Amino acid sequence: MHNSYIYQLEKSLYDGYLIPVIYFVLMTVVAFQDHVFADWDASMHYFSGLDIYRGNGYRGWASHFWPPLFPVLTGLLAKLAPAVEFIKLISVISASLLLLLVYTFVYKLSESRTAAWLAQLPLVTNTLFIQLSVQVENHMLDSLFYILSILLLIKSLEGGNGYRYLFVGIVCGLAGLTRYTSYSLLPAFVLTVFFFYPFRRAVSYATCLMLGFTLMSSPWWIVNYFDNGSPFATWQYMNIGIGVFSVAHNKWVWCWDGINGFNSGVDIFLYAPGAYIVNFLRNILKSLVWIIYRGQTVGLLCLIAGGFLIYNNYYKRERSLLRSKIFVPVLICFGCYLLLVSQAFVFSEVFLSWLVLIVVYGTFAIYKQRSMFIRIKPVYKRCAMATIVLGIGIDIANGSRQLSYYFNQDHGMEENTQVADLLKSIDNNIRERVIMCFHPARAYYLGCKYVTLPLYYRGGLSGLISFKNMSEKVKTQAARFPSTISNDDLKADYLIYDVRATICLPQFSFLLQRGSPRIPENFRLVYLSDKVAVYRIN
Repeated sequence: MHNSYIYQLEKSLYDGYLIPVIYFVLMTVVAFQDHVFADWDASMHYFSGLDIYRGNGYRGWASHFWPPLFPVLTGLLAKLAPAVEFIKLISVISASLLLLLVYTFVYKLSESRTAAWLAQLPLVTNTLFIQLSVQVENHMLDSLFYILSILLLIKSLEGGNGYRYLFVGIVCGLAGLTRYTSYSLLPAFVLTVFFFYPFRRAVSYATCLMLGFTLMSSPWWIVNYFDNGSPFATWQYMNIGIGVFSVAHNKWVWCWDGINGFNSGVDIFLYAPGAYIVNFLRNILKSLVWIIYRGQTVGLLCLIAGGFLIYNNYYKRERSLLRSKIFVPVLICFGCYLLLVSQAFVFSEVFLSWLVLIVVYGTFAIYKQRSMFIRIKPVYKRCAMATIVLGIGIDIANGSRQLSYYFNQDHGMEENTQVADLLKSIDNNIRERVIMCFHPARAYYLGCKYVTLPLYYRGGLSGLISFKNMSEKVKTQAARFPSTISNDDLKADYLIYDVRATICLPQFSFLLQRGSPRIPENFRLVYLSDKVAVYRIN
């Protein structure tokens, strides 16, 4: 019986199920630990989901930056179980399925079960992968659909028909409904079919791809058209402006004042073409740095192995591999993705899909060249293995430190428990109140309404809490919950002035001084410490 149990474990390992199942269990435990609702964007995802299922539609701040799939799932889970820990299961499940997809992808390339399950290991020890597995963010779900789309395309290129390409387009649509960056899949896939097929057949398959993508995306496009005037209306130009203009100015000046003169990325390009191009080129370089850095030692090893494979094929003039149906689609996808994301500003999370693909193709490259490693002298082999093990050990130690910091820092919500407990105890109607602060998760813990704190303001304190003298455009683009709060009602019942506020609005630091004569009479102090001040506004 003992041998039978070991056999079943070994079989599940080589079938690709064991590591994803163990990872799911461990990450579920981590997700339900008592950690702060850390991420600013995550809070807005959560609130937008609540808005949808309260009948307010998908019209809030989040709707102008992300498509609706993740908020729809978030709202559904919040309706079943409002605790944010349950919402994290979306990312936990997506990560576990992605590990299984990695196994399938590597097995497709190498036809080796050993290589396939080994490819799962670098991901379950990668800091970025672990962190995004327990966030209320759409990165992991997007990566699942993104990589699934590429795998399905590769399989279709080997013998697909119109129906298979239609299905690929549908899966692309799911990725596009998760993050707008996945829109880059559609032009990449269209270019790919034209690369491999005669013109007429390529037109047919490209039409099927676009039809599938359109069928999946059209409900959101219709809603976006009626709500915002265009199927493709977004506020992504704000992110572009942060990248273009924040080099010379504080980025909050752009967000809370500079946007008044612009309505699109084209406007920004026409106003400052040189700065736009410099930002674009700088972001391409940053993207490559982020990919290498967040890939850690194993990711770097995979890149080196891939480079050796390319060099060996070029040196031996066996270029068929580089022009094959397993390489060309990925190269085109990377080019299109880089062109899209580099227009705004880049950060490590947006490259999760490419971190995973580097591991997939790096594992394949290592397996393909395993005979070269066998021929290396034993002393060099031992040195290489020792270096790799040391690098992985350093990665794990550094990753543990980073994750510990992420899970235990206050993330701009200093003394949140004390503030939330106090306000709940002194205000029986706290659910009907509007708090103004930097981090929207404070409203989650209070169960109340939320208006973002303007992080750049040239007026007085009394005007700050009602957005006085700010343009209607700036008011419209201010984050809030629920989304039904109108611009005329954009004012706060409570103001929370914390560490982040002191950085962005230092002119109001007197709020941390008890009895300061500069504090308006209608501001009643209810909580004060060295880091946080809370005022009830009468």
